[in-house]
Amino acid sequence: MSSKNHLNPVFITAHPRSGTSLLYRTLVKHSSFAPKELCLEETKIFRQPLLALSEESEWQSLKKYMLNDEKIFSQFLQSIKGEKIWQKILKTASIPFKVLDEFSAWKLSGNPSMIRKYFAFARQARGCERIVEKTPIHLLNHRRITHTFPQASILIIFRHPIDVYSSYRKRLQEHPEMDWLKLRVDEFTERYRTYAEAAEELRDSPQAYLLRYEDFVNSPEDSFRKICEFLHEPFEEEPIKEDEPSLKIEGINPNLSKKIQEKTKNWADYISADEARTIEAELKDVMEKYNYESVLQDA
Repeated sequence: MSSKNHLNPVFITAHPRSGTSLLYRTLVKHSSFAPKELCLEETKIFRQPLLALSEESEWQSLKKYMLNDEKIFSQFLQSIKGEKIWQKILKTASIPFKVLDEFSAWKLSGNPSMIRKYFAFARQARGCERIVEKTPIHLLNHRRITHTFPQASILIIFRHPIDVYSSYRKRLQEHPEMDWLKLRVDEFTERYRTYAEAAEELRDSPQAYLLRYEDFVNSPEDSFRKICEFLHEPFEEEPIKEDEPSLKIEGINPNLSKKIQEKTKNWADYISADEARTIEAELKDVMEKYNYESVLQDA
């Protein structure tokens, strides 16, 4: 399979806990994106500076996204022997990780070729017409996405920062072992701003579409029509329905197996008014840009 396979994949990105799974669950029910079976696996494929030398856990994610198709995954591994040799040479040269992670070095490492091959094989394994992948943190790697796939579309979903942070807290209560959820307020506001700045870099790009989580859950049909139009796909009503749960995976958020709902939690059950006040003060300019009002007005 040629690495020059012309793909126009869709990448769903955002600050984590902003609704990417709900958007992904909806889009993969569209006939153009539907895989043989539903899978929420995130590839994280644009993160590594030496992708061919990734750790075993990273390879498992790539295999799971391919629906654990051993045959096609093996074909993919066979196809990247050249990239693996080149990246071993780079590793032997003891080039600092920071340098390898820079965009210019990342481009020359063989990663773009390898990623194009991966998604070409993944489309075959998933049995879909068009690839859609969601890894929220890929928003920070958007230059890598657009360089690798000049025809790619990037969906960026925004959510009110108070709802994002309270979602962290809610998930942490359910999974206290997940250290990545243990964010202080100052750490969260800094990270939220970083993602907002990355989104701003794409605001005027014809490859990117920004939507608010609140608009999507309040008016799913209207929002999904606009998304389909942006992706040059015909609108289908079925994806925004959830009459029968499409997700029966143990441990997933139960809201992903229900109809799209406007509200799934009360932020005040998870964070204090003082914390909310600090977050809104620190992110006032970002909130204004996305027309978010203070939640404290109704508290």
